[in-house]
Amino acid sequence: MRIVLVVLMVSLFAAACSQPAVNTQANNAAKANSPNTNTSASANANKPSPRFAEVAVDPAADSVYTDISEKVCKEQEPEEDSGAIFQMECPGTAGYKYVFSESDHSQVLSVIDPKGKETLLQFRKVLNTVSDFYMGNKVEWRMDGKGEGAKPHAMIVRLTKFTDPEDRNKTETFLVVTRVGEETCVTDLVPASADQNKKAREFADTKGRKCMDLGKE
Repeated sequence: MRIVLVVLMVSLFAAACSQPAVNTQANNAAKANSPNTNTSASANANKPSPRFAEVAVDPAADSVYTDISEKVCKEQEPEEDSGAIFQMECPGTAGYKYVFSESDHSQVLSVIDPKGKETLLQFRKVLNTVSDFYMGNKVEWRMDGKGEGAKPHAMIVRLTKFTDPEDRNKTETFLVVTRVGEETCVTDLVPASADQNKKAREFADTKGRKCMDLGKE
């Protein structure tokens, strides 16, 4: 009888010891077959968010100023169909020059690059006005550096528009930014503000500024 009880107790004890091993294997198998949701969530949480591309501004840019003045410019005969009553060619910088012409109601500027290509700047379309306007007497060239080897990548001109045909004292002033180089075109019109000059230079020095859509001449 004692032998039977001993055998029975040994059997029960062996069964009790083997049960946890079965559960552990089942749990391990379940973990192996289940999707790793927590790991994926953690990875996504730690993944850096995409960054926007930074605007590339020329850090070496500097300014050179040239005049729109009869003292430095050479008077020319305007073309018959131009509507101009006065015209002169002015020296720029680094091989650039520009033609200034004037009519009864406005002024026009054309840029000539070192290869002789001339580009008319459509200031009336830039201002989107039929009112009279006039230009400042200086051109600011934004250069890619300092010294004799520097080349311009943009120019800035001040325009003043009359806002009331009955009152010539009412005006608005703007800075027009023009990209020069392979494709010369107006890129920005900067209205008057406390930091107008700074904004215009930042636009001028920013690479990749698009041409303003002014339509066809």
